[in-house]
Amino acid sequence: MVDRLVELGVMPRCAICGSETMSVIRRPAQIRIGGPHYGKGDPRNDPEANELFMVLVHCEVCGAAHFFNSEKLVPRDERMIIVGLTEEEEEERERREAEGEG
Repeated sequence: MVDRLVELGVMPRCAICGSETMSVIRRPAQIRIGGPHYGKGDPRNDPEANELFMVLVHCEVCGAAHFFNSEKLVPRDERMIIVGLTEEEEEERERREAEGEG
């Protein structure tokens, strides 16, 4: 994800203050459009309601924040949302368990 943001010129330099302290928040930001999203069978369902999963990039110095639609930043075959632990997190957990760290 960071590589793609660098390609777009978003990182590493902040467009507001010029510092090189831009960070990508690890978890996606969720933005609701048109209120909560309910299932099709729910009487509160609004077919125009939507939830977008955004990548949040922010400057550590001035606090400038930018949202990017995650669906536009990753190839269609790449998953943006991962349920549970990532492969790296799973490997780290297994390593800690093997070493008796908890």
